[in-house]
Amino acid sequence: MRSALKVINALLRCTREDALAAPLFEPVDRVPGLWVLELGPFKEDSWPGWLKEAYQTLASNETSLKALQEGSRDYTLHLTIAFSEGLQPVIIPHAMSHILASCGIDLELFHCNEEA
Repeated sequence: MRSALKVINALLRCTREDALAAPLFEPVDRVPGLWVLELGPFKEDSWPGWLKEAYQTLASNETSLKALQEGSRDYTLHLTIAFSEGLQPVIIPHAMSHILASCGIDLELFHCNEEA
């Protein structure tokens, strides 16, 4: 059964005055100090598939992500998701919540129509 949730855009962003986010994050040329780590596209854009691969990426880089907590502003996981069927719960598993919290990363969720 295919998930009714689909990840449209996912990235981890931080704003820093230094370059300590490199090489894990890429600088955004148009916005000085803004660094992003794209979390996708992965092999599967369904919610369960994205969660699994995004968690693996975050967990394998947890030490670096924790180190970036200090000195970062706007340290946020941005997610844009689409619902294909009415109202759907967006469940963030404990393991994902824990890694975000332990690294000091905020969570920002947006919804869009699936056609986007």
